[in-house]
Amino acid sequence: MKAFEEQFTAWVDGQLTGEELAAFEREFASRPDALADRAAAQQLGALLRSQPTAPRLANPDFFNLQLLQRIEA
Repeated sequence: MKAFEEQFTAWVDGQLTGEELAAFEREFASRPDALADRAAAQQLGALLRSQPTAPRLANPDFFNLQLLQRIEA
């Protein structure tokens, strides 16, 4: 079974289904701050899904190398 935090992330992303979703929502509802957390998580999920995706880099290995060199410097 996944840790609550992993399930929470999957729930925000809409990846839980069936019994896993039902079990998570039962556990989530038993937590003291569930309503506030649920509203905030749903807002965050909606915001993240509304953002455009970043374009893929033409050469990600070169980018990673440049980034690592700058970090080391």
